[in-house]
Amino acid sequence: MTHPTRGPQDHHIAMQSRIQAALQAQGFQAQKQPHQPGWVISHGNAQYRLSASPTPPHHWTLHPIDDSPTRQHIITTIRTALHPTAIAADQRPWAIVLIQSTLQRHTVARFRNRQDADDHLRAIRRYMPRTRFEILFEPPHANEA
Repeated sequence: MTHPTRGPQDHHIAMQSRIQAALQAQGFQAQKQPHQPGWVISHGNAQYRLSASPTPPHHWTLHPIDDSPTRQHIITTIRTALHPTAIAADQRPWAIVLIQSTLQRHTVARFRNRQDADDHLRAIRRYMPRTRFEILFEPPHANEA
């Protein structure tokens, strides 16, 4: 018996994976809190809590609210992870994408090499075995003179 994919919940989990990979790439420790929709993010002595709100979808909150450079770095990293730019593709050409239909795909995470992408995809598939993911290589754009 096959089970249908959960749709929005799968996308939310994929976004969490993308955020976690981006934070770890920047040197932060990100740990999922058991039975809670949140993460503890730490770097040195600084510790923050990232929580997901059920409504509106994909709304994230980072506490404590202060104006430290560490908090600003976390926010920038999360924004970049949620909205990858062409610069990110140039630096990390291997991408894991969530295939939702023949016309839709969402980038879950980006990596510098294929092995890291394969390892991360294996971990994702343990939690979402029936969801379709693919690894893509997007070559860096040549600088035009």
